[in-house]
Amino acid sequence: MILDHNLRNTQPIGTYAAEQTNRPMPSVFRVTEGVEPVRQTSTDFGEMAQQLRQLLKQLIHHEAIRPEQIVVLSPYRQSNSTSTWADGLRDVIINLDMATSTAGQVRVGTIHGFKGLEADVVILVGLNQHAKHHPEWLYVGATRARASLFVLALDLSTS
Repeated sequence: MILDHNLRNTQPIGTYAAEQTNRPMPSVFRVTEGVEPVRQTSTDFGEMAQQLRQLLKQLIHHEAIRPEQIVVLSPYRQSNSTSTWADGLRDVIINLDMATSTAGQVRVGTIHGFKGLEADVVILVGLNQHAKHHPEWLYVGATRARASLFVLALDLSTS
């Protein structure tokens, strides 16, 4: 069964997810207005950690987004030794229970672990060369966002 009605995401998010992963475009979006997804690239996970820290600070302190409205998703657990981007989480309280939003805490987990769930703001992080070969990771992660989507990826254009 092909779902051709998008009931979760804004049209900009749904369009981004479909175009970036060569998926069919939904014929109907329940919410047509919304902010465009933001994609930032970095040369390494250290730079990505700085981008993540700055983004969380911007969202929480300047845009007044409550931490519990934000989910940070990655192909790999933040505790994975290669996930040095997770240093960008050091200024927030994290919640590893993906299904339960807790006041004052940013939920953090894997894309796969958040499948079927949703959040107002999704930050996809830790997208590396391996992720380039798994477009479904980007699709599933991006389509978890209801209102805002941020994608932090290593610069894969030279690969």
